[in-house]
Amino acid sequence: MNEFDVVHVTQPTTEGVANVVLSIANRQANSGKQVGVVSPANHDFWGRLSPKVATIQWDASRELGLNLLAEYRSYRRVTAKLKAKTAHLHSSKAGLIGRIAPAFADNVVFQPHGWSFEATRQPLTSLVRGWERYATSRRSHRIVCVSSGEKLADNRIALSQNVDVVPNSIDIRRWDQQQDFSRAVACERLGLESDHLHVVTIGRVAEQKGPDLLLKVWPEIADLFPNARAHWLGDGPMLDRCRGLASEQSGIAFHGPTKDAACWLRTADVVVMPSRWEGHSLALLEAMASSVPVIAFDVAGFRETLDGGAGIVVPAGDVDAMKKALASMLASTPSKRESMGKFGREVIECRYCLEHQVRLLERVYSLEQIDSVSPMKIGYAMTDSTTSAN
Repeated sequence: MNEFDVVHVTQPTTEGVANVVLSIANRQANSGKQVGVVSPANHDFWGRLSPKVATIQWDASRELGLNLLAEYRSYRRVTAKLKAKTAHLHSSKAGLIGRIAPAFADNVVFQPHGWSFEATRQPLTSLVRGWERYATSRRSHRIVCVSSGEKLADNRIALSQNVDVVPNSIDIRRWDQQQDFSRAVACERLGLESDHLHVVTIGRVAEQKGPDLLLKVWPEIADLFPNARAHWLGDGPMLDRCRGLASEQSGIAFHGPTKDAACWLRTADVVVMPSRWEGHSLALLEAMASSVPVIAFDVAGFRETLDGGAGIVVPAGDVDAMKKALASMLASTPSKRESMGKFGREVIECRYCLEHQVRLLERVYSLEQIDSVSPMKIGYAMTDSTTSAN
């Protein structure tokens, strides 16, 4: 029987959720904890884990489909050999199977990283909400939301005493090591013109992230700013379709997945995030750590992180408002964009550091009630811009 202080269970082994798990598990293991990760086999993901972290293979796919029973059996088989103080379940697939199956840990913590019912339509939405309310009170010792907006996505879940807010974070020292070069060098590495305005989005090319909405925004921006270029980095089910639509427009490209997000963000004049729903976007924190201003729709996690001067938040799904905000940002002076970016960097350093996240999680694991976390206000004031557009 393998015994651990904490075992992280995750199905996503790429992009945001995987990077969150990597950062937390590595920091916990390097602090002396016995840590395991249960996930599908992924050479890149497992290779980035500390040698001190044990890896346990669980055969599971991202989608909820006909393989669910086989995935449940695989989970039962591998976790039957484990014993842990805390099982930390990440995202919807691990949250579903990990809370149906018999618990292998003293405490079960579920972190949705964006509620699964946000991705459904009626009548399935009501069924999924009902499951989450039941599982929150009966099958979980703690729920970890990554933003106040995520917690408030369902008021009846939010009122539960076992729901805490622990925002995502970034390992700022490690991130700086990946960006130890100038914008000009980054542009040269990626084959981009340094005198162009570069608009960057990093995320899955999927409905949640809104690539189709960016494609609606861009034609007018391209007409107004002929030297502007939009770059979407990421893989996903809509990639081929979006590439086809982008080929009919000017100055926008879907590049596919990248292992060098830090380099792309070094080239960026602004980051655009047209998500339909979120928990607390890691790409948002990476943009702010890179001192880049952000424009985003007003969904969970964005306003509470950007309010104060780090970017512009527009009403969710309002394409015209995003056009206006992006045009305003690109028309502004480089010094104004730089000021907003520097403020975002200050917010990251003061509020969203990895050490703070890990300390809060230790309190969650011990079943200590923690206060909901609200973003720190640093008191930055723009003289002729606003952090929200209506």
